[in-house]
Amino acid sequence: MQPTQVRDLQGLINEQNAALKPQTDLLNKDIAANDASGVAQIAGLDAKQKTAFGQIEQTAQDKGQFFSGFSPDAQAGYTAGTYLPALAELQSTIANTRSNLLGKKADLGKSAFDSAFQTREGDIKTANDWKRMTADQQFQREQTASTQAFQKAQAQLDRNAQASLASANRQAQADNNPTTDQFLVQSFAGYQPRSQEFANYTEREVIPSLKANYGLSQKDAAKLAYSYRKSVYGE
Repeated sequence: MQPTQVRDLQGLINEQNAALKPQTDLLNKDIAANDASGVAQIAGLDAKQKTAFGQIEQTAQDKGQFFSGFSPDAQAGYTAGTYLPALAELQSTIANTRSNLLGKKADLGKSAFDSAFQTREGDIKTANDWKRMTADQQFQREQTASTQAFQKAQAQLDRNAQASLASANRQAQADNNPTTDQFLVQSFAGYQPRSQEFANYTEREVIPSLKANYGLSQKDAAKLAYSYRKSVYGE
């Protein structure tokens, strides 16, 4: 059965993406949750910083070290030693988690493309195989038809040659002349294969005599002479 046509790559990608949508949606939710969690955790750090500042200010007031709205060095120390390192670590964790989730999402996209591409390549291979097969079948049909036509024509030529030979032999018998077989025996009497003396003897003597004495065509006379020479002298 003829295969389906090669499918569109983008259409195949869309089909794969649709199949992977539940996984993609889950990753999108995880990405959104990571972002929301990051915002909440940063807000928590800010709240801790504010609380710590309040405690520092209260302690400073209790010790008489806070005046004119100026926070003591303890606030700067908390920011540098506690808040900023914690913020940096949190942001790194959030970024790494997001990068990991986006990587998984990209892998799904690549998986969809790879699967679609392989499917399309399979379509192309199947289509090419089909074309080659049908071309081979057509070639074989043409070769078979050509061979049969040649064999038919050759068979007709052989029949014509046999008929011509039979007619010539009948005429020879009617005229009390030797048949073609008898003539060939007589003509090749004393023939020496591979002797320079008999070079082209068949073409010079036998074939022309067959044509002249029996009314054979050049082709029929040659075929008869060569066939006899081959069977008797092996050449």
